[in-house]
This record gives sequence, C-alpha cells and structure tokens, in this order.
Amino acid sequence: MKMADAIELYINLRDQRDARKAEHSAELKEKFTNKMDKIEVMFLKHFEKVGLDSTKATGIGTAYISRRVTDKVVNKEALIEHCKSTGNFDMFVGKVSKASVDEYVEETGDMPAGVVRTTDLKVNIRRG
Repeated sequence: MKMADAIELYINLRDQRDARKAEHSAELKEKFTNKMDKIEVMFLKHFEKVGLDSTKATGIGTAYISRRVTDKVVNKEALIEHCKSTGNFDMFVGKVSKASVDEYVEETGDMPAGVVRTTDLKVNIRRG
C-alpha cells in the first residue's frame, strides 16, 4: 500500500468512526441519558425537600448525593499576592491547589484572594 493511500484510508476510517460515535452518542442520550438525568433531578429535589442525602431500596440499590468541589483562579495576580502575603506558595502550582485551598479555608474560614469555589451536587445510583 502506498503511503498516500494509507493516509487517505486512515483519515476515512477515522471520519467514519467519529461519525458513528456521534450518532451513537446522540442515540444513547435520547434513549437513556436524558431519562436518567430527569430521575437524578427528581432525587435532588426529593433530598433537598426531606433533608437527606441518600435513600436505599433494599435489594435494589441506593441513590445518594456526591459533592465535587472545584476551585478556579479568577484573578491570578490577586492569588499571587495572596501567596506572597501568607507565604503559602503551595497553593498555586500553575493552577490552584485544592488541598492548600481546603487547608486555608479550614483555618481562616475565607477563600484566598483571586479564587472562586464551586460545589456541584450529583446523584449517584448504585446496585444493592
């Protein structure tokens, strides 16, 4: 096989694969993911209403909330100044260090300058 033919074949195969992935992804979203998302929202609303973070169906499974906390640098200069003034240079390593921010928040009750924290809640459901 000539190199040009191999390159052309490879690109065609990759394009076909990517098209199939897109079709498959859309089909999965329509058939399953959208319905699962609605159930997760229902659980989030229920948990918020009753003040729980999990529920168990014996022999079937458990629905529970997991929390994902992310810290994002929104003002790099302010964060650098914060690191200089506190001497905590571990907090910034090209991106903000979650562990250092957690420690700082625990000690001071405040977020470091230039950092925004978000917490995402997600309902997880596991088999029983």
